[in-house]
Amino acid sequence: MRLALLIALCSLLGCTTAAPAPDRTGPLSFRVTFVEPPGGEDSAAPLPFDVDGATHRITIEAIGYDRQLLTDFTATVALKVTPAQLLSAPFVLVQNGLAQTEVTFSRGLGQVRIWVSDEGTDETPGSYATGVSDVVHYELPTVRQVQETPNTTTSPMEGSYVHIRGWDPENPDSRDLRVTSVTNDGFYVTDLNDPPGSYNSLFAFSFSRPDGLDVGMRLERLSGKIEEFLGFTEMGFPDWVVAEADEAPAIEILDPFIVCDSPAMEAWESSVVKVVALESDFGGIGDCEDYNEYGQWPARLLDPKTLDPIQCGGDDARINVVNINTVPSYTFDECGDFGRPDDRYISALTGILRHNQYASPSWILEVRSCMDFPPELRPADCEAQLRLPLSGPRKAPQYLYRDIPECEGHLTSR
Repeated sequence: MRLALLIALCSLLGCTTAAPAPDRTGPLSFRVTFVEPPGGEDSAAPLPFDVDGATHRITIEAIGYDRQLLTDFTATVALKVTPAQLLSAPFVLVQNGLAQTEVTFSRGLGQVRIWVSDEGTDETPGSYATGVSDVVHYELPTVRQVQETPNTTTSPMEGSYVHIRGWDPENPDSRDLRVTSVTNDGFYVTDLNDPPGSYNSLFAFSFSRPDGLDVGMRLERLSGKIEEFLGFTEMGFPDWVVAEADEAPAIEILDPFIVCDSPAMEAWESSVVKVVALESDFGGIGDCEDYNEYGQWPARLLDPKTLDPIQCGGDDARINVVNINTVPSYTFDECGDFGRPDDRYISALTGILRHNQYASPSWILEVRSCMDFPPELRPADCEAQLRLPLSGPRKAPQYLYRDIPECEGHLTSR
């Protein structure tokens, strides 16, 4: 009742309350400048994409609300470089409004800036004043520069949103970035300017079949977020521009003796390759179980000259093959009763090389269509499959549900 009377009295008497004055004792912004010109000031003459990193010395000045140097400001401020990878310390101490420090960063692409912000701490909130340097222009990376790594399960640019350089006839270093395969959940590209097996292929995961893309198309640009899926590098949420259509690139023969060398195999990841001389090998206890559940089957690699099994540290060199999503009529029916299928010799098999760090073996050849099999092993319905091609999801449906004719009104098989 007293509060209601007070409000009514204030409304009659015209009471006013003053808002608290803003705190202007801290910095309004920061001035960030390079001690020496870093290069790349002109967008027409960008610096080359750098994987090793470069160091630049910068000056930081705290600017007060009077637009003058704030000499009574002392605090630790945050440093960021974007889009790039910061290699030096992510913070610097500003004393009496000034600081000089060295900033090292690598893999800058496009328009790169150094950011400074007063973010404070849990005990002392910051002013959130911000400053940014002039732009340093860098070339966009190639597929190889995004992919190349000594580690088979991580990407050097994982978590980064990148723009990959593509086809531009006016650019002296234009890249022949070509679509090599299209699936129901994305597409594969290869940069033909780099030699085969040089980290020059990449999978773009678009969640569904991408519209307007066909094998052989050149791309002007490809952008997206680099991610790792079970040790397989892919670009998520891709965006692309088609430059022109052209013929599909030639398919390279994979040297079977490098299957034992994971770093060498990593350089071929996402490439369309042909494997010569192999045979199915359901010798493991869980091979039929994996085939039933995931549609993948193990293959032993043979020496193309002698047809003897290639060895990896005393064991047979093997890869996994997946065709259930694209050529479902090529089957190993014995696995339905968990019986061991007889070994089948295959003179050559083509597909996309993928990696799954949790599979055994971890390298997978994903068949694109029935034409990837040699003529003598193509299933009887190959011609019908080519008229209505299947290119399924990354993981085959569970085998118990593959024969259900419809799922929410959509056909699940022919």
